[in-house]
Amino acid sequence: MKKSSMLLLAAGLTTGGAAFAQSTVTIYGIVDTSIRYLSSDNAQGNSNVRVDNGAIANSRIGFKGTEDLGGGLKAMFQLENGFNGDNGSMSSANTIFNRQSWVGLGGSFGKVSIGRQNTPLFDLLADHFDPLTVGNYDSNSWLPAAGTLVRNSNMIKYYGSFSGVSVGLSYSAGEQAGSARRGSQISSSLQYTTGPSPSVAAGSRL
Repeated sequence: MKKSSMLLLAAGLTTGGAAFAQSTVTIYGIVDTSIRYLSSDNAQGNSNVRVDNGAIANSRIGFKGTEDLGGGLKAMFQLENGFNGDNGSMSSANTIFNRQSWVGLGGSFGKVSIGRQNTPLFDLLADHFDPLTVGNYDSNSWLPAAGTLVRNSNMIKYYGSFSGVSVGLSYSAGEQAGSARRGSQISSSLQYTTGPSPSVAAGSRL
């Protein structure tokens, strides 16, 4: 138990000595605010001018990082908060990291991560078929990801790439006593890539 705890903590911010030199932490974000005119905004058909969060993508701020554990093994984490740029409030009440909150390990075997994350299906569609990131904005989204949800809590997710074949699998626990299946979710993705590697790797979108 002690070793497992230390392994998970290694994905956090390290502040001392040589370990810090092998760590990377990135702060990123988007502030997307729009002015909208609605020709009919109520039952009486009255028009309205509104300042809203988002024109293409939802506003967010995030923190992500990796730490080299040696032997090709890396610890990693990501925390991402969604907020409303028009008034500064959180987009999900009482949930500070509503978009992503996970810790994981990566190596030659792939990557295993635990926490609140995007589903493998959404990752695949967003990275390869959504160059304008409209899939991240519910009002404009065209991605058919609603069937498996964009993201979910209590998720265990695996990604692996082998000879051009990439596999994504996830299981989100329902955490309901008496039934391991109630409230749970399973998502998967399968991808085959051939030809020259792209200049921007899949999964680099914020």
